[in-house]
Amino acid sequence: MSTNQNPYEIRLQILRMSKEMLDAKFEFEWQEWLNKLDGNKTVALADRPEMYDPEDIVANASSLYKFVSDKS
Repeated sequence: MSTNQNPYEIRLQILRMSKEMLDAKFEFEWQEWLNKLDGNKTVALADRPEMYDPEDIVANASSLYKFVSDKS
Protein backbone atom coordinates (compact mmCIF):
# COMPACT_ATOMS: atom_id res chain seq x y z
CA MET A 1 0.00 0.00 0.00
CA SER A 2 1.15 3.48 -0.81
CA THR A 3 1.50 5.86 2.12
CA ASN A 4 -0.22 8.64 0.16
CA GLN A 5 -3.59 6.91 -0.14
CA ASN A 6 -6.76 8.57 1.01
CA PRO A 7 -9.19 6.65 3.30
CA TYR A 8 -11.34 5.52 0.36
CA GLU A 9 -8.34 4.06 -1.47
CA ILE A 10 -7.24 2.25 1.68
CA ARG A 11 -10.73 0.77 2.13
CA LEU A 12 -10.79 -0.32 -1.51
CA GLN A 13 -7.38 -1.97 -1.08
CA ILE A 14 -8.61 -3.84 2.00
CA LEU A 15 -11.78 -4.96 0.19
CA ARG A 16 -9.62 -6.30 -2.65
CA MET A 17 -7.41 -8.15 -0.18
CA SER A 18 -10.48 -9.60 1.49
CA LYS A 19 -11.90 -10.80 -1.84
CA GLU A 20 -8.58 -12.35 -2.82
CA MET A 21 -8.45 -14.22 0.49
CA LEU A 22 -11.99 -15.55 0.04
CA ASP A 23 -11.26 -16.46 -3.59
CA ALA A 24 -8.26 -18.51 -2.48
CA LYS A 25 -10.26 -20.21 0.28
CA PHE A 26 -13.08 -21.07 -2.10
CA GLU A 27 -10.67 -22.37 -4.77
CA PHE A 28 -8.97 -24.61 -2.20
CA GLU A 29 -12.29 -26.00 -0.94
CA TRP A 30 -13.54 -26.48 -4.52
CA GLN A 31 -10.42 -28.40 -5.54
CA GLU A 32 -10.65 -30.50 -2.40
CA TRP A 33 -14.26 -31.37 -3.28
CA LEU A 34 -13.32 -32.20 -6.89
CA ASN A 35 -10.51 -34.44 -5.66
CA LYS A 36 -13.02 -36.36 -3.55
CA LEU A 37 -15.17 -36.81 -6.65
CA ASP A 38 -12.19 -38.08 -8.64
CA GLY A 39 -11.30 -40.48 -5.86
CA ASN A 40 -14.73 -42.13 -6.21
CA LYS A 41 -15.52 -41.31 -2.62
CA THR A 42 -19.12 -40.86 -1.66
CA VAL A 43 -19.65 -37.15 -2.26
CA ALA A 44 -23.00 -35.47 -2.67
CA LEU A 45 -23.65 -32.35 -4.66
CA ALA A 46 -24.99 -30.81 -1.48
CA ASP A 47 -21.48 -31.19 0.02
CA ARG A 48 -19.88 -28.88 -2.52
CA PRO A 49 -18.53 -25.62 -1.13
CA GLU A 50 -20.70 -22.57 -1.42
CA MET A 51 -19.46 -19.37 -2.98
CA TYR A 52 -19.13 -16.45 -0.62
CA ASP A 53 -21.38 -13.43 -0.93
CA PRO A 54 -20.62 -9.68 -0.75
CA GLU A 55 -21.46 -9.58 2.95
CA ASP A 56 -18.68 -12.11 3.58
CA ILE A 57 -16.20 -9.85 1.77
CA VAL A 58 -17.22 -6.87 3.90
CA ALA A 59 -17.11 -8.86 7.14
CA ASN A 60 -13.63 -10.18 6.34
CA ALA A 61 -12.46 -6.70 5.30
CA SER A 62 -13.81 -5.28 8.57
CA SER A 63 -11.75 -7.73 10.58
CA LEU A 64 -8.66 -6.87 8.50
CA TYR A 65 -9.27 -3.15 8.95
CA LYS A 66 -9.80 -3.58 12.68
CA PHE A 67 -6.45 -5.36 12.94
CA VAL A 68 -4.67 -2.64 10.95
CA SER A 69 -6.24 0.24 12.89
CA ASP A 70 -5.69 -1.33 16.34
CA LYS A 71 -3.02 0.70 18.11
CA SER A 72 -2.35 -1.70 20.95
